[in-house]
Amino acid sequence: MSTTRARSGVFRALHTCLLSVVSCLAVTEAAFAHAGPQVVDIRPQGAQASEILVSNRGLILRNSAAAHWQLMCNEALGVSTVEVPDLAELPDGSLLAGTVRGLRLSHDRGCSWRAIEPFTELTLPSLTQHPSQPNRVYITSYGPDQSALRVSDDGGMHWQTLLKVEDSDYLQYIRISTSDPRQMYVRSLRFGNGAAFVYAVLHSSDAGQTWQRHGVSATESESDVVLLGVSPTDPSLVVAKAEASNPAQPERLLVSHDAGEHFAETMKARVISAATWSRDGDTLWIGADEGLWRSSDGANTFERIGAAEYISCLTERDDQLLACGFYHGVSAGFPGVGVSRDRGATFDRWMQLKDVVEPLACSADAPTTKTCSALWVDWQREILGTIDAAGAGDAGSVDASALRDASSADSAPARDAGAHANPPPPTDADVETDAGWRGNRRLGCGCRIAATGSHTNNAGWLIGAVLATAWWRSSNRRQRLRS
Repeated sequence: MSTTRARSGVFRALHTCLLSVVSCLAVTEAAFAHAGPQVVDIRPQGAQASEILVSNRGLILRNSAAAHWQLMCNEALGVSTVEVPDLAELPDGSLLAGTVRGLRLSHDRGCSWRAIEPFTELTLPSLTQHPSQPNRVYITSYGPDQSALRVSDDGGMHWQTLLKVEDSDYLQYIRISTSDPRQMYVRSLRFGNGAAFVYAVLHSSDAGQTWQRHGVSATESESDVVLLGVSPTDPSLVVAKAEASNPAQPERLLVSHDAGEHFAETMKARVISAATWSRDGDTLWIGADEGLWRSSDGANTFERIGAAEYISCLTERDDQLLACGFYHGVSAGFPGVGVSRDRGATFDRWMQLKDVVEPLACSADAPTTKTCSALWVDWQREILGTIDAAGAGDAGSVDASALRDASSADSAPARDAGAHANPPPPTDADVETDAGWRGNRRLGCGCRIAATGSHTNNAGWLIGAVLATAWWRSSNRRQRLRS
């Protein structure tokens, strides 16, 4: 058997394992309630001034004529709260989503989705739109002889390969300069015969025709290098983070002024989640669990501003800053999205998760309606408080005693073949805590990725880092918030 065929067989098996892990986690969440809601992206305004928020619980949508926000559950895309899909809104209002289960397209605002060839089941770590040509879409793909960066100029119908990489190379986090879209960046994660991952930033100055690879160092206690953004006025200024394996530990903010060739650490904070610049490029904001930071000197120094905590996304729109999370601080109550008109010092309410008061408006026989009906009951019970938990036992709920008695000992993910301790089961106080986190503890299913041989083992660790570590980090993060 040839090396290529052997490798393809390994990756087919690993891809099956990956989908099994996703399915297992989805089943687990259906049985034990869902992750605490968190908005992680605010999409640019689309057709008819529509608004779309991407969250770990699904898409939150509102058009200019609607009085309320509506929820489309993640499961309509075939994924669970472990994964947050990348989303693009095309000029005709269609939605394109990249997930671990492939590329999906909706022409009816999420009421139904269809798989797009040739990516019906191929893992897509990233999907990004061109900043000024919305029909131009970029994806990274991962699989046997399919690992690549690709581009489509017709909204995902036809694709051209910009960069083909080895099966051992996992491309993610596509970032494009808005001032010079020829300047592109992608994070590369390589695995080989050893246990350690090798990280690099790939940079192209000619719209993806040629690339330079610049290595980025990570410590043994760090699980990823994440590209956060590119300055809107200086395409050589790139911001990234070195992600901590344990979310209780601080993460390093990394800044490059030479197009990714060198990075310098400029600050540390727990769970750095977002970065955005002012339109003139003079101000950079960084969001993290610990709060909001601002820099006005080219990302060299930062100051903590305001009371905001647990920031999960940031975007600048019309000289105003939108921040997702507890924009008034955890003690002030329920999270959502706040708007600041004083460069982040204070925030007013833009939306709260309690404003999502109805499911996505679709026909009764629409696939999304059928898939999300029971999950909407979960949202009513957990977020709106309009359904008593005792009366929703058939809708994915679980009582406190079941949570206490369940064991998650088999669900610890691994990096470098080591295990992390899972947080303890929640107490009664944890389960009853308000602020949107009531009863949101997720428990592991004990799924395993069985593999032999160095190449296979490293690929298995990679898949674990992508999904299982995300689950573990999210679970620990919510546990800290409750305490």
